[in-house]
Amino acid sequence: MREIMPEGKVLEQALRLVERSWFLMEKHKDSIHSSLYSTARRAGSTIEETRAALRILNGFFRRKNAVNRMSSQLVGQRKPEIKPLALRFLKIYVSEIVYGPPDGREHNALKLVRAARTTFGVRSLRAVEPYLGRVLRIKPQELDPTLDPTSRDALRYFHPKWFVNYTTRLLGRSEAIRLMNQNNRQAPTYLTLNPLGGYDEDCLQQLSSEEVVVRRDKRLPFTYILESSPKPLRLTEGYSRGLFFVMDFASQFCVHAASPHRGMSVLDVCAAPGAKTALMAFLMKNRGRICSIDFSPKRMRILEKNVQRVGADIVHPLLADATKPIPVRRTMDVVLVDPSCSGTGIYWRAPTQKWRYGQRSLARFSGIQHRILHNAAETVKPGGRLVYCTCSITLEENEIVIERFLRQHPEFKVEEIGPKIGQPGLRGLSACRRLYPHLHEANGSFIAAMVPDRD
Repeated sequence: MREIMPEGKVLEQALRLVERSWFLMEKHKDSIHSSLYSTARRAGSTIEETRAALRILNGFFRRKNAVNRMSSQLVGQRKPEIKPLALRFLKIYVSEIVYGPPDGREHNALKLVRAARTTFGVRSLRAVEPYLGRVLRIKPQELDPTLDPTSRDALRYFHPKWFVNYTTRLLGRSEAIRLMNQNNRQAPTYLTLNPLGGYDEDCLQQLSSEEVVVRRDKRLPFTYILESSPKPLRLTEGYSRGLFFVMDFASQFCVHAASPHRGMSVLDVCAAPGAKTALMAFLMKNRGRICSIDFSPKRMRILEKNVQRVGADIVHPLLADATKPIPVRRTMDVVLVDPSCSGTGIYWRAPTQKWRYGQRSLARFSGIQHRILHNAAETVKPGGRLVYCTCSITLEENEIVIERFLRQHPEFKVEEIGPKIGQPGLRGLSACRRLYPHLHEANGSFIAAMVPDRD
């Protein structure tokens, strides 16, 4: 159900947050959440204002291609003359009014314009004022009949044209449409309760005392789905006490597929910001050793804070670039590799990701992933377990990486993964698992578990 547009000062401050966050996103290539929350903290914004800004930003970036097309058609040849602030507001306006609830469209348009005039000044918006009335007459279902079918689907379902083509070939048109529709919905928030801090009941009582409502997901242990919360989870006392952390179901499944146990030695490759590391410590009952590596000093600082918050004492962070030989002196029982990828499985959770990479990027990611997996394999002890996972649904970053790896490392073989969640891998790799947002209420993901062949 679509949220109602806020009134007065809340909407004005939300627009101010949107403008500042958008600027940071373009400058630093940060995510919506990272840019918005840092901006909101500096501005001292309320929860209501921040949530309103988040809804506006998510709405635009989910529909970016269609909104940009409509905005360009409105202003035509005058687009270069319009200053960035005014053009960004026009795009927000198109996104909110064209794709907002049809009832009360004029009223919402008036609220939005009044708030923008107060926030940015009448003169700042003068260049786009002539087009605002025309937006009220736009019908989103009316697309240019001269467009080819793929272009129409790209605009209708708000995805890049290459992705429409790709998923149609991969899944068939019907399944591709289901996936894209799911990507345009709000992703569920999963919580992992911390068994190191006490029993589930203690964590649940704390959540209940803060009016946080969750329900159990029986597919995996310690896993709950957020139903409602009066404030962001990171602002709750339960979060600050380390009673839980936020982690998508697919990421949790990757860790369970790795099957770390008490007393094991584990290498977590590309580990930051540390959720998988923390869950492995939980499953190991904080006994053993986890070496978590990542190449980013900033992200490693976040990892250190996260594992410290949840009491994962067996974690040893190591700043290292996994595309080069990994500087560890011992082989490991479990090696988990979660490399950078195109993020085609997290479009519903990070809508900016849809527009960040094109199909040509897949080959570049695939090369990086293969190098990392090759280096990680050198650290697996005889009888150990090597798990590879991505939050992408493309073949190039998943099955094709595994095929190439197995050709170069015939001493490894793919092993069945438990529990049996998701769908089998493609290209004959049926022991691997695939998850999709529209089928499994989880990030689109791929998981492969491999062991050295003892024969």
